[in-house]
Amino acid sequence: MKASAVITQLINRLPQLTDLFTTDYTVSSIASSGLAATVTTTTNHGLTSGSFVNIIGATADIAIASITRSGKVCSVVTSADHDLTLSDNDITRGKTVTISGATESEFNGTFVLTRVLNRRNFTFTKADAGATTATGTPIVIDGAGVFGYSGLQSVASIVSPTVFTYTLPKALYSPAGGSIIARTDYRVSGAVTIERALEAYTAQEINDLWAFVVIDDVTASKNRHVRTDATDTLTRTSYLKQDLVQPFSVYVIAPAVDDITGRVQRDQMEDIAPILFKSLIGKKFDSGLTGEQEYITTFVSHGFQGYNGAYYVHGFNFESVAVLTFEDSIGYDDDVAFRDIDVSMLLDFGTQEDALTASVDLDEVEL
Repeated sequence: MKASAVITQLINRLPQLTDLFTTDYTVSSIASSGLAATVTTTTNHGLTSGSFVNIIGATADIAIASITRSGKVCSVVTSADHDLTLSDNDITRGKTVTISGATESEFNGTFVLTRVLNRRNFTFTKADAGATTATGTPIVIDGAGVFGYSGLQSVASIVSPTVFTYTLPKALYSPAGGSIIARTDYRVSGAVTIERALEAYTAQEINDLWAFVVIDDVTASKNRHVRTDATDTLTRTSYLKQDLVQPFSVYVIAPAVDDITGRVQRDQMEDIAPILFKSLIGKKFDSGLTGEQEYITTFVSHGFQGYNGAYYVHGFNFESVAVLTFEDSIGYDDDVAFRDIDVSMLLDFGTQEDALTASVDLDEVEL
């Protein structure tokens, strides 16, 4: 596991959950043409080509070709592929769909989704009253879902101090809806030790929270069936398998110059804990080993690490397990051709004299 992989995961997920580790820029509009999305911010964004930005709150709506009602059942045909799904759990929870833009108000609103027939057709229910056909320009709010405008994006080009572009996964309805924010200036980094992280933190202006990833030492899981002090006792076979425990920590450093006790900062860490859980627990990080990663990241502990009146440090400890298999070992011995046979048989009757000797050079044997 590499610290860079954990940092990338945090940069991807944290801005979707909190603004504590980023700077927010209000977006006035996102328009798209083909796969190019053009973002206009209300203030200078400070981005450069190739940098990352999280788009938050942008809905990727889907145009509706028709809505017809038969009794309580409304059938919707979309003009482009939607990303709606309906699992058994969704049905139990009463998953909803939101429609806007129809001339007839009874077709606008949030409704319980009842069926998703395919990528262009779904149904919902409403009261058996009013019009049977929708007119106007109805849309499914955020019908493109996770494949829409929002999420971690790489800046493709800078048009002006308030305009930049990025590339969409597919052509979308334009413009994007919603109350949109661009989050960037990520305060997430890594260090080899917490001491080095503190040096990097104090080199900045101490007025914001930072998160530093530190990769800890890898150990092999102890085999509970081994009766020695060894970690494991394995033979050189294809059944080699060891679990490698990869712990890592996320240290959150909070400014504390206005708090002489550190109580506020300690309480804040209880709010940050579930955010980090939702960002890391369940993620599989590449171990660099041959076998596919089998185990997810799990939580170990979190607690106070340091406080000096200027800043407060809190450590969140996680763990991932990788599997070391035969393919990651030295393998079998190199094959060596079977060339010669030397045989010597002795009869031990007190004389120790050779009774039979033989020497065969296999290269000279005709097959």
